[in-house]
Amino acid sequence: MLEKTYTPLKSGFLEVSDGYKLWYEQHGNPSGKPVLFLHGGPGGGGIEYSNLVFFDLTKWNIITFDQRGAGKSTPFASVKNNTTQKMLDDIDQILKLFNLGKIFLYGGSWGSALSLFYALQNPLRITGMLIRGIYLGSSADNDHLINGPIKYNFPDNWERFMNLVPEDKKDQALEYYLSKMLHGTEEEKEKYCYEFDYYESAFLAMQVTEEEIEEGMSDGSYRSFAPIEATYMKNLCFMPDNYILDNADKLSDIPVTILHGRYDFVCPPANAWNLHKKIKNSKLKFVFAGHAPREKDMQDSITAELAEFVK
Repeated sequence: MLEKTYTPLKSGFLEVSDGYKLWYEQHGNPSGKPVLFLHGGPGGGGIEYSNLVFFDLTKWNIITFDQRGAGKSTPFASVKNNTTQKMLDDIDQILKLFNLGKIFLYGGSWGSALSLFYALQNPLRITGMLIRGIYLGSSADNDHLINGPIKYNFPDNWERFMNLVPEDKKDQALEYYLSKMLHGTEEEKEKYCYEFDYYESAFLAMQVTEEEIEEGMSDGSYRSFAPIEATYMKNLCFMPDNYILDNADKLSDIPVTILHGRYDFVCPPANAWNLHKKIKNSKLKFVFAGHAPREKDMQDSITAELAEFVK
């Protein structure tokens, strides 16, 4: 399905540190409520216009950008100096570009983690948050995705993923894939990046067909998504293990709404529940959906909850 296209109010490249240039866009109403939309991945496809359907464009001033290595940002697919700390600095530069002292945060999956990381570092700058498909960047998240129940719920996808890993490396599948994606031959890099993304894409939504998986990967974004996400996973998002949950209570003065698919196999619903318990006064809603944002019940919930913040 082709995305509806939107003409940005403002767009361009922003030079940040370490030789990166980030593609940014502004949509909606420049006098509206400022929101920073943080895309998933890390290393995902970058700005996706279909996500703008969640927002009332007359009421929101939407700022978004392709993160390091993703989308139109350069250098593409680079993992060099690509860390959470660098991403937080990049957000500061984006907000400075638009002269925004305070901001509302919206993000799903890795975008939820990046939102939480930024809010923990800058709680006084956050006017509110809507986060979806909660990813906590912990060793438990890695175990769930690579070593956990996926092999019981999706044995066909699990076997396809693990068939590329030698027997003596089965307990280090993430590290093995990453080594091939970063240091293999060009043919190996292509193969392992594709298969890493295919594995996750196969259980992204409650119902997904082979054709939909292949269409979603046809833009080549797996070449950035796979090595960057695997790098972040291997390094626990460059933060102490369980950093978000250990510090989430510090966000209790911020209006936080959490949405999570009841049948999310990428990020377990327990992530949302545990985060909700730590952030006093947060709102949690489990939705009849998987991990993808545009399953009907999830899209309807995102749209409704965002509308609540601009009443």
